[in-house]
Amino acid sequence: MGSVILDWPTIHGSSIPELASYPVVTERLRSALFAKYKFLEGRTVTIADPSLGLDEEAVSQAALEARRILDGLSAIRGLKRRLRSRILGGPDAREGLASLGLYDSGPYVLVKDWMRSLSGILREDADFGAALGFGPSPGGDEGEDLGAVLGRLLAGSLKALPSASSSIVDVGIDVSFSMTSSGKAEFAWRSLAEILPPLAKRLGTSHWRLWLAAGKASEVDWSRYDPDDPPAMERLLATHRLLPEETRFESFFREVLYAGPAAGRRLCVLVTDGDCQDRPAALRSAERLGREGIEYAQLVLHAKGEYRESVEISDDSRAKDGVVMEKDILDSDRVRIRSDEELEAFCAERLRQATDIAEAARGGQLILTWYPVFGLVALDIYERYLGLLTG
Repeated sequence: MGSVILDWPTIHGSSIPELASYPVVTERLRSALFAKYKFLEGRTVTIADPSLGLDEEAVSQAALEARRILDGLSAIRGLKRRLRSRILGGPDAREGLASLGLYDSGPYVLVKDWMRSLSGILREDADFGAALGFGPSPGGDEGEDLGAVLGRLLAGSLKALPSASSSIVDVGIDVSFSMTSSGKAEFAWRSLAEILPPLAKRLGTSHWRLWLAAGKASEVDWSRYDPDDPPAMERLLATHRLLPEETRFESFFREVLYAGPAAGRRLCVLVTDGDCQDRPAALRSAERLGREGIEYAQLVLHAKGEYRESVEISDDSRAKDGVVMEKDILDSDRVRIRSDEELEAFCAERLRQATDIAEAARGGQLILTWYPVFGLVALDIYERYLGLLTG
């Protein structure tokens, strides 16, 4: 008597309307349930004992959290499964997956204690939330209804998700000339736009800020843009008055350092294709990120084959960010193919310079040689970060 009913059996697959709003057990209710539904010994009803300090307000708050867990985790888990299916079912999956192990170890991959290598991410097919203690699924293979999740929350056998006020996540997309002309910037934007709505709106575990970083950094209200409306990147650059010129990181780091409000934890992620032209300033700002306790992760989109060709031009003013477009090549220019040794040396230097930034920030770095894995990697990094947040 006086306990709050949290979970109950279904009758012919339907919920019992008398129990829909978590009523308090009274003699009248108990008698009505036994008379109407003829509960037998095998029917289980889960109750919360108010003597444990649970009141109606506590149950109501826990019910809201249970809804968030069921709705948010199901959305992210569905997205994760779709991403995995898309990656593994693609026509170039075998070749692409084989290339990912190239930088799993060595001087250019910095895997923090809350990050994993690319091959580690792809080997594990557990549902989103495993790193948070939610296991393969809050309710097993067939899922779980609201009352059962609520009961586990109140009993302490299921952890509550962190709230959006507990952390800030800043994601910067390098929109320099090399990133935009190759299509990497737009690819990163579309991939993040697919991930952000269920993460921010349905899971609601962090406050998300998305930035475009070029000569300056500009915050994007990602909820106002349709990533499938072409040409998305050109429209974004024009709206925010950004010019895709040389790669510069310092402006983005400065915005992250000074953009409030403060939070319990902060994560900064930079998506780029490599080195930058403002190294001294970028290194100093990256070092400050580390000093101020802002977690840092750098995702480098680097496919070695993209750098096989080099162009020796007679007029340096036609090169932007080290890139000369095919339409801009003149008869007086020389297009040469790098040998394997030259290509290896060129890529090593490019990656070394990128790694310097991540090291200065005391952060992590993963190098993506096959870009379709980007979304899955981003989800994994965030899941592991949340595990750190709640630990």
